[in-house]
Amino acid sequence: MDEKRLWVYVGQGAFLDGVPARDLTEADFARLDEGARAAVENSGLYRPAKRKAEEKPAPKTAAPQSEEDAPRHGPRSDEKPKGEDKE
Repeated sequence: MDEKRLWVYVGQGAFLDGVPARDLTEADFARLDEGARAAVENSGLYRPAKRKAEEKPAPKTAAPQSEEDAPRHGPRSDEKPKGEDKE
């Protein structure tokens, strides 16, 4: 089964007219009309499928840990400003 599950059926035998009483794939959900999609989302008979780790958005990057990693907005403390190295 190569298709990704989008909704997991938890209805224990209950059903919605025109909607399969089983887990729904992306293709299944796409075939439903707008009213049936809203019914799936609000009925309590289906829950959203959990996404796998590789499908989750990348975590936000942590703040820089050291002065060298931090973005620079001017010369580093150990650097001389341009033009001051001539004496």
